[in-house]
Amino acid sequence: WGGGPSTVFTRGVRWMALGQFPPPGPPAPQSGQTSSPGLFVPPSGALRLVIQSDDAQAAEALRAKLEQLIPLAAKHPQIAEAVPQFEALARAVLPAVQGDRLVLEVDQRQRLHIHRLLEGLVRATQARASGGQSANKLKELALAIHQYVNHNRRLPAAMACDAQGKPLLSWRVHVLPYLGKEKLYRQFHLDEPWDSPHNKQLIPAMPEVFRSPRSQHEPSSGRANYVVPVGPETVFPGKEAISLAEIRDGTSNTIMLLEVADAEAPIWTKPDDWPFDRTNPTRGLGGLYPGGFFAAMADGAVRFFRLPEDARKLPALFTRAGNEPVVR
Repeated sequence: WGGGPSTVFTRGVRWMALGQFPPPGPPAPQSGQTSSPGLFVPPSGALRLVIQSDDAQAAEALRAKLEQLIPLAAKHPQIAEAVPQFEALARAVLPAVQGDRLVLEVDQRQRLHIHRLLEGLVRATQARASGGQSANKLKELALAIHQYVNHNRRLPAAMACDAQGKPLLSWRVHVLPYLGKEKLYRQFHLDEPWDSPHNKQLIPAMPEVFRSPRSQHEPSSGRANYVVPVGPETVFPGKEAISLAEIRDGTSNTIMLLEVADAEAPIWTKPDDWPFDRTNPTRGLGGLYPGGFFAAMADGAVRFFRLPEDARKLPALFTRAGNEPVVR
């Protein structure tokens, strides 16, 4: 966060106080006035925040540090998306130096600025929390795939097919027993396609693990945000199933699962995933989180890839045996 000593926060501050000014008199009802959620400011006066420093030099150093942090925070992807005017709003409520103190007088205008900042920061915090949930879901799915490998010696094929090669059901259906969903798995007619009259009835029963916490789709829609990269060079060539030994680039260097936005989310039972295109390796990626997307490597580790910064790495990471150097 910009370097420099943090002692301006720990040594130079004696006390802080938040009080109302001028002193409030008897409350006078005002028709049509509503309170602002998130900051409780009495209508009869403003608030004054006072930060007492050791001396004037310490007060100046504290304000300089706060001013230094504002543009850095504004560049954070989640803050930038949630509060596009973060830097301007934060500077508008930056306390002023008055001798050995920092003082901020919160009037109606500044109260509005603070309210907008708080609303945006809450959204950014929620995005960060849902990012942790996404990572956990990817880990759970990666573990289920590895348990499938332990029992079958191969990864699941991206699509199960009948004897004539007609696609039937997605890999997501066939890992259900390894997600603790044996009862749901037994309800499928495995010799029928995903959209047969019987199997279509099970679409709304999609387990929550396949749905992103950032998805706007209704759970009953059966839209899955967690998909596999499909293509001859990937871990999931399509109808064929490979072994872990065939991932010659190394499981830690190869993407096995990824999270896609709602526009790319297929019906969970349908054998439909994300087609890898070496000439356009970021097509359809991102959109749920500012700045990139989550993916699970073939060893089960979850990473967040930033776009466009990490775009040049992706061709090497989506291929299982290309022997390409991974750009760091």
